[in-house]
Amino acid sequence: MPEEPLHLPRLRIYGYLLESLLKTADAFDVPMHFAEFAEQRGYDLSCIYLERPATMPAAINALLDELDGLPSGTAVVAVPTFSHLALPGWDHRHLAEQLREATGLPVILAGYASSAAMT
Repeated sequence: MPEEPLHLPRLRIYGYLLESLLKTADAFDVPMHFAEFAEQRGYDLSCIYLERPATMPAAINALLDELDGLPSGTAVVAVPTFSHLALPGWDHRHLAEQLREATGLPVILAGYASSAAMT
C-alpha cells in the first residue's frame, strides 16, 4: 500500500511597511504584491502591517504582539526593503533581530520597488 504524502503546513507571512515610504499610487499595489509574493513562494499571507507616522510605533508593536507565542519557524516577516525597518528612534538592525527572534526566521525582502521611495 503506498504511503500517504506528507502535507506540511505552509509558513505564514506577515508584511510590514512604513506608509511614509510609499507614494499614493503604491498604496493600492502593495497588498497585491505581498499576496503574489506569498503565493509564488508557497507562504500563506496572514496580514500586512502598515506603520502610519501619526500612530508610530503602533503597527510594529501589534506585529510583535501577533508573533509572540507563535511556534518558532512557522511565520516569517517580509518588508519591501530594509528601509522599512528604519523607524525614528529604532535601530533597524535591532528591529530585524527582534523579528528574527520572534519568528525563528530572518526578515525577508519582498522586493517591492515600483517607486523611487522604496529604496
